Order: sequence, then C-alpha cells, then structure tokens
Amino acid sequence: PEFGGSTFLDLPELRIEYVPGDFRDGKLRFKTVRLHLAEVHVVKNKSGKTNIDLLQKESKKKSAGQKEKTNTPGVDFGGIETLYLTVGRIRITDESDPRNNEVIEIGIKDEVGKNLKDEAAITQWFNAVLIRLAFREAMTSSRSSAERWQRLLKFFGNKL
Repeated sequence: PEFGGSTFLDLPELRIEYVPGDFRDGKLRFKTVRLHLAEVHVVKNKSGKTNIDLLQKESKKKSAGQKEKTNTPGVDFGGIETLYLTVGRIRITDESDPRNNEVIEIGIKDEVGKNLKDEAAITQWFNAVLIRLAFREAMTSSRSSAERWQRLLKFFGNKL
C-alpha cells in the first residue's frame, strides 16, 4: 500500500443524530455529532504527500465527477447544531525520513461546537480550539508542550 497499510483512524465513538425533514429537502443537517478520534495516523510518503492529501484529492474528484454525470439533485451539507469532539493523538509516519516519526498527544476532550453552519465554520471553530489549547499550554511554560505544538505546525504547515 502506498501509505503504509496501517489503520488511519481509531474511532471508538461516532454518534450522529440528523434532522430527517431537512434530509427530505436535500439538506443533510446534523442535530448532534459525537466524534471521538482516539488516534489519527498521518503517513507522509517518499514524495512528500500525505494520506490526508490523497483523501482530499479523491473526495474532490468524486464530488465533481458525480455532479457532472447525473442530473439528480444531491444532498447539501446543512451544518451541525452541536458537535462534541475528542481527539487523543496524532501518529506521524514519514516514509522518507523515519527520524520524523512521532506520536503527538493532542488531548482535546469533549470540546463543544455550536451552530456550525458549513464546512468553513467547522474549520474556523476547530482552529479556535487548537489556538485556545496552544495558548493554555503556553501559559504553563512547559517546554515540551511548546515543542509539541511546533512539531504539529511544522508537519501540517498551512493546513491547520
């Protein structure tokens, strides 16, 4: 396998409650989402691409292809009323330089997002959660915490 052949997501909990009336009208709106990611395994191949890059590329390609092939209306994302998010750790495997392999404990526990209307709002909320956690840890003056956030930012670059 191109990206190591290991588990990508360790997902002990995923609970979704959607709004049925909206679904019938072509919108997929979630009343409640509980997402517990125990571990996300990001693999960077020898050419510098990650498994996340590949997923995003394939997702965009399939979405665009389906819109062109059918004239049937699709289902639009209608947002999330309440999101409960727990993220344990990110495991990073760099196939071009194993010295960069590491496990980074994220420690997001039951963060709550409200009225997330679209994907941009979810991204903005998640970035705010990360900034708040980084700031909280910076206030503890823990050198290891600062290094952990620097490694995360270095690995993901502008993607966060």
